[in-house]
Amino acid sequence: KIIGFTPEHDVLIQSTDENGNPQIDKNGEPILIANPARQKEDEAVLNAKVFYTPDKTGDVDWVIKNINDTASENHKKTCLDMALM
Repeated sequence: KIIGFTPEHDVLIQSTDENGNPQIDKNGEPILIANPARQKEDEAVLNAKVFYTPDKTGDVDWVIKNINDTASENHKKTCLDMALM
């Protein structure tokens, strides 16, 4: 796990026209669109093999469940031994 992670890019950005000018709606408000850079960043975080927490106090130990697989390994070995007798 990695603590203290903050995304670099904003979730939404203002839409621009082909000339790079900011677009506004009929009420004069900026038109916001999903930020492609943030989408790539979020995808990378979701596909990572580590868990990122947003602040230094974040703890994800409750998510991790350690499983003792000795019984299942013994059962698998027994089944294999019986099949190959």
